[in-house]
Amino acid sequence: MKRSLQADFFLLVVTLIWGATFPLISEALKFMSPFLFVTLRFSCAAMFLLFWVYKRLGKTSAPLLMAGIILGLLNAAVYLFQTFGMQMVDPDTSAFVAAAGVVFVPFIAHFMKLAKVKAIEYVGVFICLLGLYILTGADLRHLHTGEFWILLAALFWAIGVCYLQKVSPKIKELNLLAFYQIVFTIPLSVVMTASDSHVIAWAPIVWIAIIYSGVLATAVVFLLQVRYQQQTTASHAAIIYSLEPVFASIFAIYINHQALTIRIILGGAIILASIVLIEVMPVLTKKLK
Repeated sequence: MKRSLQADFFLLVVTLIWGATFPLISEALKFMSPFLFVTLRFSCAAMFLLFWVYKRLGKTSAPLLMAGIILGLLNAAVYLFQTFGMQMVDPDTSAFVAAAGVVFVPFIAHFMKLAKVKAIEYVGVFICLLGLYILTGADLRHLHTGEFWILLAALFWAIGVCYLQKVSPKIKELNLLAFYQIVFTIPLSVVMTASDSHVIAWAPIVWIAIIYSGVLATAVVFLLQVRYQQQTTASHAAIIYSLEPVFASIFAIYINHQALTIRIILGGAIILASIVLIEVMPVLTKKLK
């Protein structure tokens, strides 16, 4: 399989795994604070990956550790600001604003001097944004402080995508990079948990959500990201990641018993069209030359 197609496939798997976290976590947060959940999620992920990498810890280098710290702090900022904002904003609008981070990626990639962003990728990003707007049904007529916090989280997410793109090709021990960025996400979430750590009940859905989001949606996903995102461009990866709310809506139909609406179908189709556009147009251009 061509390396770029292989990367697309595994990043699509990442997005599919992420999509299932939304309905699961929304159920789990009925029983505990979001900060405690984030702490337990990343602690679970760190313990899982420790068994995977403990024999390689001696190969930790200064650049690897620094990259892990930076990625961990960026992750912590995303979750912190997103949690603040989601407490003030309706779910549809928060989902759109969070996913809108895809728009920042081409500009940050250009600033970081990554691979040149193609014109078709800029077009694809804005088509994708339109699809996200329709899919989420966001109401942007009355913006509040909450949207600002979520937009800030989206900005940090975009920086993280681009920074990973920049450093991962220079690092041999990619499994350790995934481990350290998880570990360095935990301290800030622990600090926030200390101020708000209520637990109403340890219902089965809480344990399911913690294990799924910790092992699959964090540990496994980070391993796939550090290995395969470097095989494509940051903008291309970000658009694939933007399918997350599409998969979230599909899973919500089955887990939260939500209805399949026209806007979910139309918005999802437009997002898929933006990906197809980026994949197909360069091939057609070459054939026409």
